Amino acid sequence: MAGIGATWGYSFAMTFVLLKALDAVMGLRVSPREELLGVDLAQHGERAYAR
Repeated sequence: MAGIGATWGYSFAMTFVLLKALDAVMGLRVSPREELLGVDLAQHGERAYAR
């Protein structure tokens, strides 16, 4: 059980560190404006689904 806990703790810590580093460098979310507009339209210039 200690090995499972250690593996879980290590995995959680490393994932947290990597995500924080990525968020600081390039961001993990789109802006609120892009989210309202639609990510496909904002990033690719086209709609993914017909309305």
